[in-house]
Amino acid sequence: MEKNKNEQFLQIFNDLAEKKAFSIVQMCSFLNISRTLIYEIRDGTKVVSDKTWNKVKKAERESASNMAIIEGSSLPESVILKRLQDLEESHKQLRSEIAKILRTVADHLTES
Repeated sequence: MEKNKNEQFLQIFNDLAEKKAFSIVQMCSFLNISRTLIYEIRDGTKVVSDKTWNKVKKAERESASNMAIIEGSSLPESVILKRLQDLEESHKQLRSEIAKILRTVADHLTES
């Protein structure tokens, strides 16, 4: 059974890497797992832990959700995800700027 879990893990890992156009190194970084672990799982010297299994399953679910957004687009998923991350970062920066403006306005109102 553990061998089957390792095989399932590697299949999901490889499918995700292919969908995202990631190398093994990039995929490990994305999942926050070590490359050594992947090779040990591949060699059968390690068994996938529940924590590592949950990471890859979460990424698989998120990828499926993202695919619903990506359907109909000719861009690779990795490009679209990068654009979404950029938008999220921009959103955070805008929220920070708005918060600064609101604090400044509140300070001026209390001074009056």
